[in-house]
Amino acid sequence: MKMEILDKLAELMYSFKAYPTDKEFEGVARELVSKHPCLSEPGPEKGWQAWKMSLKHKMGNYRQKLRSAGCFEVTVNQKKKKGVKKPKHAEINFLPDHPPGINEEVLECERRAMVDELKKKNFNMTLLNEKMDITFSMRRQEIVQEQPLVSLVKEKWPGLFLQHQVYGEFKRITGIDLYKTFLFALETYANGLIRLFRTKGGDEIGTLLERLDQQTTDITEHRRSVALKGLPHYLREHTPLLKTCLVTKSKELDTQGVKIMMIEMVRDEKDSRTLDSMAVVIEDTVVVEGLPDYPTAFCVLFGLIYALNMEYPKEWKYTFETIQKVFLNLGEQCSARTLSLKNKLLQVLKL
Repeated sequence: MKMEILDKLAELMYSFKAYPTDKEFEGVARELVSKHPCLSEPGPEKGWQAWKMSLKHKMGNYRQKLRSAGCFEVTVNQKKKKGVKKPKHAEINFLPDHPPGINEEVLECERRAMVDELKKKNFNMTLLNEKMDITFSMRRQEIVQEQPLVSLVKEKWPGLFLQHQVYGEFKRITGIDLYKTFLFALETYANGLIRLFRTKGGDEIGTLLERLDQQTTDITEHRRSVALKGLPHYLREHTPLLKTCLVTKSKELDTQGVKIMMIEMVRDEKDSRTLDSMAVVIEDTVVVEGLPDYPTAFCVLFGLIYALNMEYPKEWKYTFETIQKVFLNLGEQCSARTLSLKNKLLQVLKL
């Protein structure tokens, strides 16, 4: 009976996560014994500790069986591989298998058809969505296993860098509607963040608040932008994430050596109200252009970090962690710095 219970639990846990954390194993074991006291075993922690260890071993055996069957999410982490490739940002569909009955050749045909469709001036959006869904496993395996340059990904998968497809890919990976969830959280926390900014001070934050106080129109939009622009400074991450460029000089834009950056195209460098559009740069490449405002550009950048399976740059580690764990509620354990901000926000807003 114990083996049957462990088999069922391992199968169910894998459906959520291939590599559960120690805390997650503990949670399952606790709940099991709590709901079924008769399963309590002699030992420490009220009889669930032994179940926790058994679950760990069972999950290891379960992954080995899947590895032998050719499951991509676990075969990629065979011992002969360098570096363990597993979810780091609470992804649900980190490395999915191909759809049943569909092989690489079929997926490659679908990919080429998608590229051809995007060459049309008025491409079929419904068709594009269908083909992006079908080829998700192929695209994901290439990005995770081969780790190609962003320029190569854009050349092979141009559809991935359309704004709505960035959101679509994020939902395929996490199950969350990125744009709606992000904007709702930003609207919820913006006032609280600005209150915290006013208590902290600093040159960069002071300049942002001064500009906000001078605004007489589109206050809501400016408040959202200031909340996002001030967040890195509040978290003591002062490396610029934004660059300003005149629209007339956009063709001369130098992106060499830029790992991650957002660029605002303005008609007058001294007046942010003359914003024309936003662009996102990753690995020297302008990957998305024509975005309407800073919050949208930030949202697209965050989505691309997931879509391209990128690590958070160390310069903005806490900023992106805050977006993930506070704004989007993806993942549980926070760093001390992020947790401190979260608690202060909840206290200020009394949520």
